[in-house]
Amino acid sequence: MVKNLPTRIGGSKIVITSRNSAVTSLLPGRYAVHRLDLSGGLSFKEAENLFCKKVFPESNGNWPLHISLDTHNWTQKVLSKCEGMPLPISAVGNFLHGRSDLSPLHWHKLDINIASELCTKGSDLSIIRSNLEPSYRGLPSHLRNCFLYFSMFPEGYEISRERLKRLWIAENFIIAGKPQVTEEWHAENYLNELVERNLVRVCNANGDHRVRSCRVLEYVRLINSLRRKEFLTISEPDYTPADNRSIQRLSAYEGGIDSLKDFNDGVRSFLGSREASIPEIEMVLKSKIKSLSKLRHLLVNTSNGEGVKILEDVGGSPGTLHKLSLIKVSNTDFIKSLGKLRRLRKLGLEDLQTTDGKELCSVLEQMKGLLTLNVRAKDKECLDLDHCASPPRFLRHLCLRGPLAGIPSWISKLSSLEKVGFYWSNLSSNPLQILHDLPYLLELKMVQYYQGEKLVFEAGKFKKLTTLILKEFDQLKSMEAEDGALPELRELKVSRCPNLKSVPKEIRSLTTFC
Repeated sequence: MVKNLPTRIGGSKIVITSRNSAVTSLLPGRYAVHRLDLSGGLSFKEAENLFCKKVFPESNGNWPLHISLDTHNWTQKVLSKCEGMPLPISAVGNFLHGRSDLSPLHWHKLDINIASELCTKGSDLSIIRSNLEPSYRGLPSHLRNCFLYFSMFPEGYEISRERLKRLWIAENFIIAGKPQVTEEWHAENYLNELVERNLVRVCNANGDHRVRSCRVLEYVRLINSLRRKEFLTISEPDYTPADNRSIQRLSAYEGGIDSLKDFNDGVRSFLGSREASIPEIEMVLKSKIKSLSKLRHLLVNTSNGEGVKILEDVGGSPGTLHKLSLIKVSNTDFIKSLGKLRRLRKLGLEDLQTTDGKELCSVLEQMKGLLTLNVRAKDKECLDLDHCASPPRFLRHLCLRGPLAGIPSWISKLSSLEKVGFYWSNLSSNPLQILHDLPYLLELKMVQYYQGEKLVFEAGKFKKLTTLILKEFDQLKSMEAEDGALPELRELKVSRCPNLKSVPKEIRSLTTFC
């Protein structure tokens, strides 16, 4: 830190350290403020140097020659969890001082028991908790639940800003302000405040410096997990709930769902992680979903993108259900039963057959508040969805995967649509006309969407589009952007278009070829 202090300013200097970036804004304007942002952490080399100084004080910041390969690998693994943060690196280094000759078994035990060491009074690692606890206690009440919500997700999980905002809003974490200010605006402010307090790290940002995706650091997540007892239940291997009646939010990790066959009927949110077993999740949900009177979110996300099959009929499910994804369609009666879920905001279905299209469109007309729709066709089937006279008017995200019998004409009526994805549609007619007048369309991704040789973006169309992704357009030879087309485009990604010779010069500088 000392080497980064300004040298050209004379006189005395006051050094203030804080996890909250907003502290400097409280200083009187007459003071010159030099802000040194350490939230990005140390470089890997700097982190190794500090770590070695703590573990091996005689080594002058280098790895001793006598260290075995196993020990080196384990220390690297433990060090990686510190993610460049000086305090955890120093604390872990002090904790390991004099223990560098541990066997692989002891290293493994240490790796999985770090969280318990954080709670052990007098432990070298307890300093991390004592340092971070004031940051949590200092949170305003409206931010505490938002922060604890990150414990829903497994280690290293990166979540998009928009998804996080929607989840917070669905949980009623957002305190409504003035009528003219939306909940989304408040939710984004909440996120920005958590970032300023260095409790949340920005993974990706937009060109205007808005958070695109974020996560919590591993040691912040461990501290977070110590406070989640009354907020969230994580079902992991060998988990035995002390009192199933208190479970409100349930997140299932690998092997942990089996112990929850008898979880209570008060669960509001269920999140199945990528590692959880699909057969186990299906077994539990088939027996419980009709009785979960308070369930609002049922989201299952697996490593291979598979959904789960629940019941033949979800009509007995609670009317409070807001999110249902990703669910395998078993038959047309199952689709009919979805019509009773009038409050649904997100729906994800897979294994649709061609003959299911009309019934699904009839159901969609009843879901007036639907915001996200993700539909996938069964193998060797197509999506026949051009039967919706009155689609959900507030739909913001639409994803259609599978051959299209024809592009649904009702898409042009979706004036709130922001993000669209088409996969393997294989259309032969003009694929853009139905989309180019959507007033708020920001992102368009098309994979094997069009079999034609020329793609034309007409003059003055796609006025708000910022991101365009084209992939696997096998027959495409040329692209043309007429005057005034794509005026807000910031990013064009082109991948696996073997016959495409060039892109329009107006957008060439924005193009990435993959």
